Amino acid sequence: MISPQDIQVTKTDLTLFSTVLVVSNLLENQLLNSALFNEKWMNLAVATLLGVALHGLLTNKLSTLVNAQLNLDNRGINQSVYDFFKFGTIFVCQNVVTSYIENRPVVFDTKWAMTSGLTIAGYAAFNMLSDNVPLINKKYQPLLNDLIKVSMGALAATYFVTGTVNKGDLLSLVALLSGFVAFHLATKQYVVPEENFSNLGGHSILPKVK
Repeated sequence: MISPQDIQVTKTDLTLFSTVLVVSNLLENQLLNSALFNEKWMNLAVATLLGVALHGLLTNKLSTLVNAQLNLDNRGINQSVYDFFKFGTIFVCQNVVTSYIENRPVVFDTKWAMTSGLTIAGYAAFNMLSDNVPLINKKYQPLLNDLIKVSMGALAATYFVTGTVNKGDLLSLVALLSGFVAFHLATKQYVVPEENFSNLGGHSILPKVK
């Protein structure tokens, strides 16, 4: 059963990912002279947003069930289970949907598995260490958390898959992080009140389950 909470979390996450997709593409165009809103980007955007919606309305139930079975009073583990299903759903959907749109076989190869797995592992590392993140204030804490968490996931995947992190990788990361800044400082306010955000989505937030 899809609850009002599921709908609100999904709406928040769709706004987050839409903002990140658009802003990061604009920044990459300026920093790396990449193509602006081309067909490949549009295919990935559609696949990503479908993955976000699928998780928000369906597979998020799995993380609740698993956490209930584990019955561990550990926020880091609970968040990591949630992230596993959330980003696992998104990464699988990206692969399947873009392959379908581009009329090519769906391939879950070693590189895809490593990139996806290491990104999620980077997020899990943040979850377990998040108590060490400096505390600032309620308004900017979610932004700081997201910036650190996204960086850890992206850098872990890049370094351990390619063996290096070059200038282009760092510029791509800057563009990606700019999308999170835009969400937290601009578009977030249109989908959720500031005082309720800590329970309603975001890379570094575990939504409250009623």
